[in-house]
Amino acid sequence: NVSLLNRCGGQIFALFQKLMVYDTLAGLCRLCDPAKSMGKVGNENNSIYNQYEKQKGNLNCSDIKEIDDLLSSLSSKMKNIRVLRNKAISHNDLGVAEKAVKLPDVTFGEIDEVFDLITKLLNKTFGVKGNYNSVRAFGPGVNKLFNVLRAGEKAINGY
Repeated sequence: NVSLLNRCGGQIFALFQKLMVYDTLAGLCRLCDPAKSMGKVGNENNSIYNQYEKQKGNLNCSDIKEIDDLLSSLSSKMKNIRVLRNKAISHNDLGVAEKAVKLPDVTFGEIDEVFDLITKLLNKTFGVKGNYNSVRAFGPGVNKLFNVLRAGEKAINGY
């Protein structure tokens, strides 16, 4: 198994990490979408902004001010993430491809800052205290991963 991982693991896990990061960035953008799509009534997004609007009547002036400040900070921190998502992750922007436009870099630190802001926003908006970490692992497990790697290696390399 160690030998198999040494032969295949680097490329597989680099791809897996890239896919997870892209999926996370796309998910963050959806979570931070406006309350409504295209401003139409009835096209509500399940976003922080929509949930905030629904809870606003239950909040005091101090909480509203704090949430508004957090949302402003979130909007600023999401700027590069949103550009990356809109131009490369969720859409294959032809102008970017043709002109080799430099897209913004997004660091893991920036992603962590967005997660921290979202946690603060959810806690303040709903009047709860939580860290929103997953408490349950899921998936088919390590043995299935090794079997898939072996089959892939055999199909590509014949061994």
